[in-house]
Amino acid sequence: MNWRQSFARWKYHYDLSASFLGLVNFTLLSITASGPISDFLTSRMGMSLDQYVIVGVLTLALLVGFMLFGLFLDKVLHYWQNLSSIQNMKNPEITEILNNTRQIMARQE
Repeated sequence: MNWRQSFARWKYHYDLSASFLGLVNFTLLSITASGPISDFLTSRMGMSLDQYVIVGVLTLALLVGFMLFGLFLDKVLHYWQNLSSIQNMKNPEITEILNNTRQIMARQE
């Protein structure tokens, strides 16, 4: 395995972990912001919520938002199909296989 393939493999692992680190980061940020949010809700709306309730609601809202945005990317923008098409066009091996397959199919018709 050359250094380019090794770099691509480590970048792949980084991308997988980074997608989950956003959720961890937001949860930690929610814990930090729960005090001011609780103070705001108490002073403006007369509601008293525990820190864990605030963090849970914010994290649940984030997860639902992620899922809805993923659904939008999948159903409306067809993100994975378009990304795969672009990746296949950039891959010379896939392009060669596709061209050879098309030539074989054309000869059979």
